[in-house]
Amino acid sequence: MKLTHAEPSESPWFWHVAAIVIREDGHFVVDDVIYLKDRPQDVDMRLSEYLSQGCDGPRWVGFSDKRNDMKEQR
Repeated sequence: MKLTHAEPSESPWFWHVAAIVIREDGHFVVDDVIYLKDRPQDVDMRLSEYLSQGCDGPRWVGFSDKRNDMKEQR
């Protein structure tokens, strides 16, 4: 599937995705979405992974500051 977003006076953005569909209560529902690689350097990523960044299970813990993490390891 191809998703597109366009703003006036800007070039449109687009993403290629694959929807993961499951059956729930006799109906099909989207369980997750995978953003597919458009270029060799890109990485396939699930929407659920993206939305859970900064979380520890159901709790928000914030994003780690990579610079401070590196200082603490020294």
